[in-house]
Amino acid sequence: MFWSIVKFIYRIARMLILICCVYAVVRICVCDRFIVRGESMNPTFRDGEAVYVNKLIFGGRIYKDLDFTKSKLNSFRLPGLRDIRVGDVLMLNYPYARSKDTINFKINHVYLKRCLGRPGDTVRIVDGFYINPETGKRMLCNEFSNLLNETTDSILVKQGVVVNAFQINKSLEWTIRNFGPFYIPAKGSKVCLTPSNYKNYKKQIRYETGYNLELEGGSLKLGNCTIESYTFKTNWYFMGGDNVLNSKDSRYFGLVPEEYIIGVVKNGVKRFND
Repeated sequence: MFWSIVKFIYRIARMLILICCVYAVVRICVCDRFIVRGESMNPTFRDGEAVYVNKLIFGGRIYKDLDFTKSKLNSFRLPGLRDIRVGDVLMLNYPYARSKDTINFKINHVYLKRCLGRPGDTVRIVDGFYINPETGKRMLCNEFSNLLNETTDSILVKQGVVVNAFQINKSLEWTIRNFGPFYIPAKGSKVCLTPSNYKNYKKQIRYETGYNLELEGGSLKLGNCTIESYTFKTNWYFMGGDNVLNSKDSRYFGLVPEEYIIGVVKNGVKRFND
């Protein structure tokens, strides 16, 4: 009788372990569930709505280091079905969860945003509307974009809208109404750096090299070296919220590294193009 009970408990424990393993594999490699927080993806997704993130499309991330107290992500990505496309809604790790000046990783600090610029694209906003870098047509033609197009900056500011964008490089005077052109670096792309544009890529270069890019006496210095161009080691993405009046996104904090992308929300393509 005793050994029968032991065998029964053993079978139950083995089955529970197997279920937990399958559940973990599914969450890591296939699909995961998240709850939308905030209004940044209105009208496509609402606060409190559940979304399912497909990890097969772009490939799931496998962590090499399970110590998630560290600020650096150490992982590799499984093969996916296709690349990220302009218009895909993505779940991603917010790149400034620990510091507003340095790109860093925090596993549970996630954002839901739409990809509006892929590696090698040039992003522009004209009169409040994103311009599709592939077709040249307007994107995100919803009630918020129309309101941004029709409302003066002074009224928007009174309503609490942060009009001035990309404070990383204030000299550009970009706003959420007119922004760019802003080139999105691809892995292996070489970007010429000047005193007027180096701030656009300063945080990304620090992320890739660990060194600060600084302007000294009219010359750009990376560590102890003077440079005039930089070849990027990572693919970068421009992310934006569908609610263009209330979204903390790449218009303000800059670009997101490819490894911070968790997966694609497959049903997030409604109300995208006009």
